[in-house]
Amino acid sequence: MILIFELTWRGRAHVLSNAVTINTIACAFADENIHIFAEGEHLDGPRASS
Repeated sequence: MILIFELTWRGRAHVLSNAVTINTIACAFADENIHIFAEGEHLDGPRASS
């Protein structure tokens, strides 16, 4: 299990960078579950960018 916490940024700030990073982690550790914790609007960005 991989836990990702975004505690600094809110809203749409740098969501594309987060999406790329999360996708890289997901590809590198394909057998692991990834749980992301962040402010609600911030979470929408990686989903939309995937």
